[in-house]
Amino acid sequence: LVKGGDALEALARPGRMILDKTGTLTEGRLAVVRWLGDDAVRPAVAALEASSSHPVARAFGLAIAPSSRAAAVRHEPGRGVSGLVDGRRLVVGSPGWVAGQAGGLDAGWQARLESLRADGLTPVLIAVDGRPVAAAGLGDPLRPGAREVLETLAGDGWQLEVLSGDHPRVVRAVLDRLGLPGIAGAGGATPEDKAARVREAAAA
Repeated sequence: LVKGGDALEALARPGRMILDKTGTLTEGRLAVVRWLGDDAVRPAVAALEASSSHPVARAFGLAIAPSSRAAAVRHEPGRGVSGLVDGRRLVVGSPGWVAGQAGGLDAGWQARLESLRADGLTPVLIAVDGRPVAAAGLGDPLRPGAREVLETLAGDGWQLEVLSGDHPRVVRAVLDRLGLPGIAGAGGATPEDKAARVREAAAA
């Protein structure tokens, strides 16, 4: 949020600009493009996500009708959500976080997640009672004009960097879709990582 003239003056001089991906380069309008694994768990996932306004939760809500209400819901910013649905404990979120809750992933699940990332989709892993059972591949359309804006900024001398919570392969796929391979891109960043990177860049 720009609140003063000093910010506008700073923007008039090229420097380093760190951009998020979801909702900045993309529309932030995630949709469930692909589902791998147990279809029967989909309504329970929608029930768990119904308590959140996060773009991931909205994507599940648009695609799936919830089965019942979730209890003991706990949100972990940048990681995912857990709770009880119909007496079962569900954990839904970033694969690394969910895998940690479920005691790891076998080679089969690793391959499924990589297949989603290879197609530029953001994987969301679902575990039930400590066992991975499904994964959703979420897609997010690019914002109209995003490429032109980035080209203009780069032409004006800005050093551009994309920092995202998504997997690095997903970030790279988005930059490839933009056709701007020269822009630095990093993924797997937590909200804390992003804040630390901004502080580091500001102090440089």
